[in-house]
Amino acid sequence: MNSPTLFALSFAIFGMSTRVLVFALDWESSVSTQLYFLFLLLAIFFGMRASFLQNPQRTFGQLFKVGARASATFALVVSAFTYVFYKWFDPNYFAGLIAARIDEAKSLGYPEDQLENVTATSQVIFSLSMHIPLTLIGFTLLGISYSVIVALIFKKVPMMKKGF
Repeated sequence: MNSPTLFALSFAIFGMSTRVLVFALDWESSVSTQLYFLFLLLAIFFGMRASFLQNPQRTFGQLFKVGARASATFALVVSAFTYVFYKWFDPNYFAGLIAARIDEAKSLGYPEDQLENVTATSQVIFSLSMHIPLTLIGFTLLGISYSVIVALIFKKVPMMKKGF
């Protein structure tokens, strides 16, 4: 395996570990999501940096590809972990979200037919089969945008060109 892939795997493991820690400490899950974003950025940066130090003459496109591959690896590993996590560690997460939406609709005085519609829609939206592809696509797209930014930094910032 090459360095960018190892960085992606390492930071994905850090992210998964923090997700389990956040769950164990009963913190808000948005904390782990924000840490996933940070770890994705760090994986791309350090992977691209390792590649850049091996060959400082790399073009923007080559650097972008390194970052995009790292982001895809990160997204795949985190998506697989997310499936395992919500399937076996926290299987009631989506049921809680659905119940909260139904309670909110009841408190707003929705009639029975609209409550059934809210329930059906919530069961589709708040499901593992919807969450996993969204996680994969979201982290991949975020990683691609991070890759563009980091590749521009490596090509345009003089400090980076000197082998920071």
